[in-house]
Amino acid sequence: MSYPYGPQGYGQPGYPPPGHGYPPPLPPSASGATAIIGGVLAVLCGGQNVLAAAAWASLDPGRLGVTPGKLQFSAIAAGFIAFLLVVGGIVLMCRLTAGRVMVFVGGALALLNLIISSALFGVFSPLSVVGVVLVLATLTLAAVPNTGRWIAARRQQNQAQFPPGPPYQPGPPYGQPAPPYGQPANPNGQGQPPYRPY
Repeated sequence: MSYPYGPQGYGQPGYPPPGHGYPPPLPPSASGATAIIGGVLAVLCGGQNVLAAAAWASLDPGRLGVTPGKLQFSAIAAGFIAFLLVVGGIVLMCRLTAGRVMVFVGGALALLNLIISSALFGVFSPLSVVGVVLVLATLTLAAVPNTGRWIAARRQQNQAQFPPGPPYQPGPPYGQPAPPYGQPANPNGQGQPPYRPY
């Protein structure tokens, strides 16, 4: 019986079996504008929190009528939020999901920190309003579906560029000739007896 692609579906000698060697077509690329703008805004929000941490550390507790521990806590919290936003913004622009998560967490903590600081210390300046607007814009841009599609498109491109190779087939036992191209090395899982000259 003849097979269209050689015996048992194997191709002609010297040619790969049909369907191998060609990666699947790449998916349509999503625009990264929202993710890149969100990443830049996250870095700006992080820079604003660095300034806030320096401001909290330099304030006089007696002048505000609070304990030094509260100011230190606010400075440490602002520094941690700045770290999350700066690193998350950079990682988001590198098209990694971890950056998106860090921007979400950092933005939520930044809003919470602004609300708590305003309630505890009665400090609400125009800079705070700018901070709230920046954080809300950052969270919105990181949350839109286009940002998620842009991150997912990178994973799909990597999988399309590096498809899994053919299954591994062990070579012939030591001392035996290799089988012809396209034929399994050990069809029954056992090798032939070694060659013994007479």
